Amino acid sequence: METLIGDDWRRSGHNVNLCIDNFSNPVFTIQNSGKRLIALDPETEQEKRILLQQLQQADVFVSNVRMRSLEKMGLDYESLKECFPRLIYCHFTGYGHRGPDANRPGFDIAAF
Repeated sequence: METLIGDDWRRSGHNVNLCIDNFSNPVFTIQNSGKRLIALDPETEQEKRILLQQLQQADVFVSNVRMRSLEKMGLDYESLKECFPRLIYCHFTGYGHRGPDANRPGFDIAAF
């Protein structure tokens, strides 16, 4: 999941003089080749419903959103596993899943 403006990879490349526009972005393309992308705000009921419809066809769900937020939206593993038993669920954090910093936010690229 990423914000509605997209992750930082969409804008990276300017610092090394790569052509970056809506149709040409080698840095983003390399990282996202073969993926289908959609921008949704799962905090709204309508867009969460669209996300859940997409998960019916998905193989993998990858998120670096803090677990507390995923739980609040019903997008944590425990909430999804019954409806989507074949879904591979991946959750990345900036500081690991246990320990005193587990719930701290981490910078997007560093979390991956």
